[in-house]
Amino acid sequence: MKLNTNIQGIVLCLLLLSEPVFAESPLERGIRMYDAGDYASALILFKQLAENGDAEAQNRVGGMYGVGRGVAQDFGQARQWFVKAAAKGHAKAQYNLAQIYRHGLSVRKDPKIARQWFAKAAAQGHVKAQFYLAEMVQLGEGGQPDPAQAAQWYLKAARLGHADAQEVLAGLYAQGSGVAQDAAQAALWWRKAGDQGLMDAQFNLGQLYRTGQGVSPDYALAAQWYQRAAQQGHVAAQRSLGVMYRQGLGVPKDPPKALLWFQKAAARGDALAQDSIGSMYIQGTGVDKDPVQAVYWYRKAAALGLANAQFNLGVMYERGQGVTQDYAEAVTWYRKAAEQSHPSAQFNLAAMHLNGQGLKQDAILAYMWFSLAATQGDPEALKAQARLARQLTKAHIDQGKQLIEVWLARHDQTNQSVTGPDQP
Repeated sequence: MKLNTNIQGIVLCLLLLSEPVFAESPLERGIRMYDAGDYASALILFKQLAENGDAEAQNRVGGMYGVGRGVAQDFGQARQWFVKAAAKGHAKAQYNLAQIYRHGLSVRKDPKIARQWFAKAAAQGHVKAQFYLAEMVQLGEGGQPDPAQAAQWYLKAARLGHADAQEVLAGLYAQGSGVAQDAAQAALWWRKAGDQGLMDAQFNLGQLYRTGQGVSPDYALAAQWYQRAAQQGHVAAQRSLGVMYRQGLGVPKDPPKALLWFQKAAARGDALAQDSIGSMYIQGTGVDKDPVQAVYWYRKAAALGLANAQFNLGVMYERGQGVTQDYAEAVTWYRKAAEQSHPSAQFNLAAMHLNGQGLKQDAILAYMWFSLAATQGDPEALKAQARLARQLTKAHIDQGKQLIEVWLARHDQTNQSVTGPDQP
């Protein structure tokens, strides 16, 4: 038994001695030094290899000059080494050289040359090169724009898992740019990008589930995707999630939680969220009724140009809610919203003109604003227009119609036809 043990030990030693010993290559040693943060030593070794024609080492030396590791940053030196490696067909060097020429690092910007090098790297399956080549082809940098070719390169990169390419490709399918419009494909690629954490893709997927475009409508899934984007700080997703909680769409109705998400978006300057907070204070939804707070939020959104907030602020001034009643100020805000084609603001402005509240009474201008509101489907405006027309002369109505045509021309809405009833 003892003899057998000795024999086994000897055999084991012989086996160990017979195992092939793989020596670390100089390139591997340089990479190990680089990964350990010993950039100066790595650069010395890479340079020795690069000067002997090693393409991988040449690219690495170029990269170290490009980022300034182990040596002072020098894009000129970086370019020279990238050129050597790229000429040998090194895909990463070709990609790096393309970036040098695209951004004009040590050389004059040359999108044509950049596009050529991206194409060489992309043809070898370099995923980032495929993405940037697609971008250049889409934008027409370094050549004519070609939406179909751009879509093909985005598709190649997307299939290799490039999240940005997946997101852009989804947008192309949604718009029908370079590919046939296909909401289902848009949803597929936004989902892939969203799963990789891209918040715009997550928000867009929430939109699709909310509206049922390319997917079966599903408020619960919409809320989930909004939540993922909102937690990353996506403003529109925060506001949309607020809407879901306010209305109980896909989640239990929860006004306080809705207010929380509206506040997050509002703090980032989202006018729609600010307007929504104002409405919650007016209605007492999730908070105590507070007209002063409502005015505060309406004013912030109105100052950002949101027509609905401008209208709401006008209402507050007309009624004296949260502010001292002021018809002139109401007219100011109604006019701002009316000029943006807000039908309710146009109706209220017409009424102010008709009654002479906050400005001089003018039935012709009242007719104009009632007519403009009526063209947008406001039934009360249509009735008011008809009633007023019965009180006006034909000449007055003709003047009103002329004002309407001038307004439409100024707002580039000549496709609208606003005639209204003539005097009976």
